[in-house]
Amino acid sequence: MTRFRDTKTLLTDPEFRRLIRGLCELSMQERMDITASLRADTAFTVTHHLGRVPTGVIQHIGDAAAKVYADSNDRAAWTDSILRLKCDTSDWHGKIDIF
Repeated sequence: MTRFRDTKTLLTDPEFRRLIRGLCELSMQERMDITASLRADTAFTVTHHLGRVPTGVIQHIGDAAAKVYADSNDRAAWTDSILRLKCDTSDWHGKIDIF
């Protein structure tokens, strides 16, 4: 990025605007407790408050070894208020970050 002499030029630069938009999206995440469905590899719904369709999920340590994931059909169902996930074990409880 080039150096700018005035704020007006900086604020209208497309590269600068993309950078700021990306930083805002990174800071917009939600950490939540979830409990996976009763059966392994069965989709369950999680309600979130991002106000946009999430781009990903990070799983944190839970009460057992497990993998929380979303296949392509689950991802297609993600909206600005819900997402569908699966877990490879039953009755898993832990934390995830949605971003």
